[in-house]
Amino acid sequence: MARGLFRKKKNYAGLALQTDALRFVELEGTSSSLKVKKSASFSATGAIRRDSLADLKALQDGLKSLLYNAGGSAGGPVVLGVPSRDVMIRLVDLPEMPMNDAREALRWDFEKYFPFPYADAAVDVSSVDLPPAAAQQSGQMSILVVTCKMKPIETLLRICQEVGIEVAAIEPVNVALFRALAGPVPAMQGNFVSVFPDREVTNIVLGFKDNGILYRTAQVDIPESLQENPEEALLPLVREVTNTVMFARNQYRETACGTIAVSGWTHDFEILRSALSSAAGIPAVAVDPWEAWGISGKPENAPVWGGALGLALRDVQ
Repeated sequence: MARGLFRKKKNYAGLALQTDALRFVELEGTSSSLKVKKSASFSATGAIRRDSLADLKALQDGLKSLLYNAGGSAGGPVVLGVPSRDVMIRLVDLPEMPMNDAREALRWDFEKYFPFPYADAAVDVSSVDLPPAAAQQSGQMSILVVTCKMKPIETLLRICQEVGIEVAAIEPVNVALFRALAGPVPAMQGNFVSVFPDREVTNIVLGFKDNGILYRTAQVDIPESLQENPEEALLPLVREVTNTVMFARNQYRETACGTIAVSGWTHDFEILRSALSSAAGIPAVAVDPWEAWGISGKPENAPVWGGALGLALRDVQ
């Protein structure tokens, strides 16, 4: 029987499974005064490739090493972030009904939207605010569905249990990245496109207020150095982002797509922001989630910690 990806339990710790490293961060304080209590990372080579689980033995060994780097334990339950390419996220239109009824209705139409049976799935459903131009016809509603096959989730939970990690909840890393970037109070008007470049895979999220309404994972390579032919090297990424901006303009005509927000290890690359702005015809700005949330004690090389940060922020009110 399908089970929810999300299991609510208050915690302030996140563990992100990402291609270049496993990252753990624990926060303490209140929503208006947060600071890092503990952070640790470990490069589990080969465990995750191109933002997808690849070697579970390497992952298990990597988690053990991560805990060692964290002082021997995670200190409590964590929100576990699974690689973005292992999860599917999409809007589903249904007749207007209470959310509990919408979850039940999805059971019967699940295979119209996803390539595996509901009985084999881990599923989470949430309401979502859409731009005014996307207002449904009378009697219609849209829900955001997050799903993946149940077996990999069960395997992840078993591995975590074996190494001594208590999992409070599970969600995709790209959802956590967007949460961290969006900040505690939505700062951008209308639609905006958030971009999280990595060397092999870039996550792109179309946002409206604090809602992610379209999640894309683009497999584009970015060289570590952009000294030679930077425009050519960035062209595949620029094209993917521009396609998302064009989709937003066509789908939500009455709500302008006003900004491209760049976060992650390239967030301070002026050449990238300039290329994105020129191609899309809208401003491209750098966003530091740690500053947006006012969190002190951030780890070294903080821009690449957005996933773990967003996971830790999941239950911060």
